[in-house]
Amino acid sequence: MSYLSARTFQKDFARPNYKTVADALREQEEAAKKAAREEGSKQQVENMARRMLAMNKPLTEISEFNGLSEEQVKALTAEKA
Repeated sequence: MSYLSARTFQKDFARPNYKTVADALREQEEAAKKAAREEGSKQQVENMARRMLAMNKPLTEISEFNGLSEEQVKALTAEKA
């Protein structure tokens, strides 16, 4: 009996980073959700900047409020036209 438990210990010790398929799928799903949240946040910031552009707010103000660079805001202005 002690032989089996020692053998099991050696097997587990040899592969400490062993992942199951379920673990790998879970990690992929979490990464996809994170990427989707980041993309959604980026779109919200851009939409806010577009609304501010429509209200004729200055580029510096839009950049300051949304965390975008002035070049990014100018690119949104070019998309709008």
